[in-house]
Amino acid sequence: MCAGTSRVKRVLPAVVTGAGAPPAAETLATGDEFVAIGDVTERIWLVARRVAIADCHARVELGRLLDRARAWLAHGQWESWVVDELPFSLRTARSYIELQQWADANADAFALAAELGPTKVYALAKLPRVALGKVLRSKRLVVPGTSTSKTLPMMTAREVWALVNGLLG
Repeated sequence: MCAGTSRVKRVLPAVVTGAGAPPAAETLATGDEFVAIGDVTERIWLVARRVAIADCHARVELGRLLDRARAWLAHGQWESWVVDELPFSLRTARSYIELQQWADANADAFALAAELGPTKVYALAKLPRVALGKVLRSKRLVVPGTSTSKTLPMMTAREVWALVNGLLG
């Protein structure tokens, strides 16, 4: 649970399953009609983490498929195929391939970083291995340009990019 949320007096109605509920909805109630905001906060973090991990893995799989297609197509055909046949830009396709190659070469780091979401992973992938390891092992990091320290999950993508750019000089 996030610090400071256990004493919050405000409560929210429980999310229930059943008629009218989204198919994947699960109850947050623990037998009571209401749930503390801290419980909702914790549940949001869990779901957001699951979404971030799935998003990162999907992008890696797209990169793998795009790289395979590039190998199959004749020289010079891949770019026009991406532009004409796929729902994203050539730049995005290249980003997926770069992410896939980085994830394959840095499987342990990718496993740790994936829960941060793709934008933060793209930033962290720019770091050399030693610096990346230090950042991923850090409990808290100082947000560049401030005296505030945060965990990586609490940092915004902009803050992570600033951290990476600062480390790269």
